[in-house]
Amino acid sequence: MLFRSASPAVYLELARHLADRSFGGSVALVSGADRRLAETVGHLIEAHALRFAGAWPKPLSKVAVARMLAAASVPKGVKPSAAASPQISLQQLQCGLEQGVGLEAWFQPKVAAGSRRPVGAECLARWREGGVMVSPLAFIPMAEEHGLIDPLTQQVFQLALRQAGTWMLRGHHIKLTLNLFMDSLVDISLPDRLLQWVAEAGLEPVRVTLELTESRLMDQPRATLEVLTRLRLNGFGLSIDDFGTGHSSLDKLKLLPFTELKVDRAFVHGASLDPVSSVILKTSVHIAHSLGMTVVAEGVETEDDIAYATELGCDELQGYGVARPMTADALARWLEAQA
Repeated sequence: MLFRSASPAVYLELARHLADRSFGGSVALVSGADRRLAETVGHLIEAHALRFAGAWPKPLSKVAVARMLAAASVPKGVKPSAAASPQISLQQLQCGLEQGVGLEAWFQPKVAAGSRRPVGAECLARWREGGVMVSPLAFIPMAEEHGLIDPLTQQVFQLALRQAGTWMLRGHHIKLTLNLFMDSLVDISLPDRLLQWVAEAGLEPVRVTLELTESRLMDQPRATLEVLTRLRLNGFGLSIDDFGTGHSSLDKLKLLPFTELKVDRAFVHGASLDPVSSVILKTSVHIAHSLGMTVVAEGVETEDDIAYATELGCDELQGYGVARPMTADALARWLEAQA
């Protein structure tokens, strides 16, 4: 739905009426309001479970109209890349984990800002069912809901650690980043198990960083704090992901022994053209460096993103502008090409 108004306030009433009628399309905001106000109205439209196609200034150019219509053509709640994503059943997930098939470890490189020298790789869980790749959104939430996240985590960790050990033997001394899920952070045995897996792979804990998403970090604060403290005492690095998108971000930096801060893509991609994102990115870098933390700019997609994140003092870069996620064999070839 294209609705044009001189005042964004009209959209507040419109969003309420459309939500009451279970509107399944998209809403595009065309207004002369300033950008931040228009984006705030957009957030409110999304809060009503409506798809927000974007805010557009008046008058609309032909290019703006084309972009707006393309964004509005996607059904509500569906991302273009995920519209036809294959699904997986709970039984397939259970059987695959029991038999050790289906789950794969993919990797996305991280490079040093400035030199673009490879410094690490983040492990990403992937699933292949019947020769077809299944989106992580199709199996990770299912694993969490049905108590399968622990065996899934163990399998992908062991796959990734063995691969990192192989890279080290080939002269690629990059750090490995592994994603931890909240269900694992209440298990007091986790640090000892991780130490065992790392030793079996011929690695040292200092070569491994454990990444946690900020939004759910303190669901169970006492258990979380104990497990994370033990991990740091054992030499593992700790990274806070999606920084700035959750609640009480600064409180978490104060309470928890993080060594790395990953600034969310929302504040990195296009930051040089967005005054608000630019301020958040600059402030994040300053805070992290003041606390002795490494800063990773995630979601860099363009040369401008890379140059601006580097200019503001980010230490490492990750995103499609550096390299897309790839298989272990493809990463080995990529590392050889960077040497």
